[in-house]
Amino acid sequence: MRALTVRPALLAVVVVSAVAALACTVGAVGPPWRGPLVFWFVGVVPGLALQGWLGISDRLAQATLAVAVSVALAAVTSEALAIASLWSPTALMLLLAVVSTVGCLRRRAVPR
Repeated sequence: MRALTVRPALLAVVVVSAVAALACTVGAVGPPWRGPLVFWFVGVVPGLALQGWLGISDRLAQATLAVAVSVALAAVTSEALAIASLWSPTALMLLLAVVSTVGCLRRRAVPR
């Protein structure tokens, strides 16, 4: 088993985006920025963070899969929270933030 590696720039983007999205859900960020920040976080960041696990080197495929994986992960997480009667925007953002941060750890290097 290979050691886990961390990409510092990706980790910084994920952590800053997660903090911004969580700030939006608790009301610390106002309406002009709330929509774009939350859409960026929910629609792109989780899939972007999980790219290292997929092992894909094509940039177009990475961008497409980042959005697809993010939306799918948000849907599955929302469904799981709703089934457990725990759904709230803050819980969803918190779970996606944890998954995204852990997803920055990757097991293998992607060929460039």
